[in-house]
Amino acid sequence: PAGFAVLQDGTLYVADSANSRATLFGPEPAKQNDDCYMSQNCDITLEEGNPTVGNMLTFIGAFDGSSCGGACVPADLSDGAAGNWSSAARPKPPYLRTGKFDLGTPYLGVATEYLMCWGSLVTDADASDIAQGDCTSVPYTVGVVTFHSFINADADGSRETSQCVRNAECTILFTGYALPNGTTLASPPDSGITSGFECSGIGGTTFAGYREYVQNNPGVSPLALWWFKHLGDLRTNMWMDMGVAYGMGLQKLCLCYDGSQCLQPALFTLDAGAMRIRSALGGETYRCDLNQTCELQISGKYLLDTDFVSVAKVDDVCSRTSLLDNLTFPFNTSIAQALAVEMEANKTLEDFVATFSLGSVMLDGRYKICYCASYDGVDLDDYICNGGSEYTQEAGLLEVYRVNQTAYECVIGYPCDVTVYGVWLQLTDRVVVDLGGPDICGLVAPYTVENVSTNEFSPEEVSGTYIVNLTYRLGNFST
Repeated sequence: PAGFAVLQDGTLYVADSANSRATLFGPEPAKQNDDCYMSQNCDITLEEGNPTVGNMLTFIGAFDGSSCGGACVPADLSDGAAGNWSSAARPKPPYLRTGKFDLGTPYLGVATEYLMCWGSLVTDADASDIAQGDCTSVPYTVGVVTFHSFINADADGSRETSQCVRNAECTILFTGYALPNGTTLASPPDSGITSGFECSGIGGTTFAGYREYVQNNPGVSPLALWWFKHLGDLRTNMWMDMGVAYGMGLQKLCLCYDGSQCLQPALFTLDAGAMRIRSALGGETYRCDLNQTCELQISGKYLLDTDFVSVAKVDDVCSRTSLLDNLTFPFNTSIAQALAVEMEANKTLEDFVATFSLGSVMLDGRYKICYCASYDGVDLDDYICNGGSEYTQEAGLLEVYRVNQTAYECVIGYPCDVTVYGVWLQLTDRVVVDLGGPDICGLVAPYTVENVSTNEFSPEEVSGTYIVNLTYRLGNFST
C-alpha cells in the first residue's frame, strides 16, 4: 500500500498504491447477532475490529426509550450469589483482529433479547455512568443477543431418568435452567443411535409415525418446577409424560418452547438429547431338553443384569400373570434374574444379550417367557420385577423337547431307517450313531459307519405338531 494511518481510537486506514482508494479497518466491529444460555458462561467474540483496552461491550434491555448511545437499562442477570455476571465488559487480550468479551454467567431475568452496545474509548467513569443508565459512551449497536433457557440434555439417554420400559407408562425427567411452562419434546422416527439425526433439520408438517415409539409424541410437561426460585435460582425440573412406550432402543429428543403452538415437527429445532426404551426383542423360540439345565439367551435393547424372566402359560398375557402361579411350573427356577448381560457381537451399542438359567426342567411342553426390564410398576414399592404386571414384554416361546428311547434293528448291507419319537422335535434336529454302548451319547465322539455322516442325516417325515415322529435314513452298515 501507499500508506496507512492509525487513529487514537484504533481505526486503521490503508491506502492503495495509486492512492485513489482508502480501506478502513475498525474501530467498530462487524454487525452480528449472538446467543447465550442461562446458567452458562456468556462470552461474545466480535469480528473485524481492532480491539483496544478502551473498548467496552454492554448489554441493555431492548425496551422503549432504551438505546445504544442514549438512556439505557443495563441487563441485570445476576442472582447475587454467583457474583460474576456483569452487563458490561472490556475485551480480553491479545488485542488482534477479534475481541472476546466475557460477561460472566447469567442466572436471573426473563430469557429474552438484549441489545449489544459497543464503545471505542470508554473510561472507568463512563462505565459507572452505564451502570446508572447513561449509554452515551457506547453508541454503536453491534446487534442483538438472545438469552435462551439452558437445556441439560442427556446426549445418549444413559441417565436412569431418561429411560423407559416397553409396554409400560413412560415418564422422563427433563432438566435445565429457566425452562418455561409449555416446553414440549418430540422424538422423531429414524433418529436412532446410528442415524446421525439433527433436530435443526427435522422438517415435516405432520407427526405421522411418531406415536409408534411413544404414545404421547410430542410430550408436554404439565408444569415447570422451579424448586429454588425463592432463592433466585431457576433450575428447572420437568416430568414429561410420554404415555405408553411402544418402541425400543434409543431415539433423539427435540424441543419446542411454544407449548400449544408446537403444531408441526419443523418447530422442534433444539437438541434435547435422547431417551431409551429398554426391551427384549421378542418373537423368539427357545428350546431346552427334558431333565437338563435350561439356559436362555435373550436379545434386546439396553438389557440389564437386574432384569428377570418368568415362565407362563402359552395363552397368558404376560402383564396379567400371577407370579405365585408361575412358581408352580416344573422348573427348578421358573422366575430367574439375569446371570450375565453382554453387548451383542457385530451389533450397535444398544444391542445386548442377557443369559438366564431356569435350572432343570421336569416336564416337557410349551411355555411363554415373560420379560421384566428392571421395571418397578404401578405398585411403586421400590422393588423391581416382584409383580406380574411388571413383566410387560413377551420374550418368546420355550419348547421343552423329549426323545423317547427306543431300540432299533438294522441289517448289514442294507439301508437302515430309524424313526425317532418325541415331543417338540423339529425338522432341523439330527442324529448320530454311536456304537460305544448305552448312556454314552454326548460323552465321546460318535463312531461313524461307512458312507454316513451327520450332515447326511435328514428327516423325511413329520407327523403332528406336539408329538413328533422323525424318520432318518442311515445308509448301509458295513460292520
